[in-house]
Amino acid sequence: MRAFLAIPLPAALVASAAAAARTIAGDEREWRLARDEGLHVTLRFLGEVDRAVLSALEAPVAEATRATPGLTLVLRDAGAFPSVRRPRILWLGVEDRSTGGVLAALAAQFEDAARAAGLIHEARPFFPHVTLARARTDRARCSALETVGTLGTFDPAEVVLFRSILGRGGARYEIERRFPVGRMP
Repeated sequence: MRAFLAIPLPAALVASAAAAARTIAGDEREWRLARDEGLHVTLRFLGEVDRAVLSALEAPVAEATRATPGLTLVLRDAGAFPSVRRPRILWLGVEDRSTGGVLAALAAQFEDAARAAGLIHEARPFFPHVTLARARTDRARCSALETVGTLGTFDPAEVVLFRSILGRGGARYEIERRFPVGRMP
């Protein structure tokens, strides 16, 4: 199965993120907007994995999440990968306001657990963001990125292991397991 570890956005911020996506994408014929239920902060993409790998990951992920002190995250600003001139993905930035870089430390622990379970190293540096839209064409353009300021702050209560099911209209996500932040599962 195709899977990843992520922090889902709270309902209060989903509407704001979706509105920002519509604003900066402009022409929806050029962009496939993320579904509201798919708005999340990916901490580690796992790719195609079998149940044995997921089983090997459960204990270290649960331990790391349980040992994580409170997280405070801010959704702010928008951008595009690989660049604004050639946008393929539109995103919202995620700023960690926790003491001591808690979010990056948690992502690093998940990376270590994934490698210990036999997955290859994620070569890209961790860049916390929420994917808002993916380009449908090579000519996709975005606008009004600078109008997206701070959308809100939230304190995530959990990390979720999602299963990603690819299909027409984009990926659909199913929850496989929840890992509470800072307390016993």
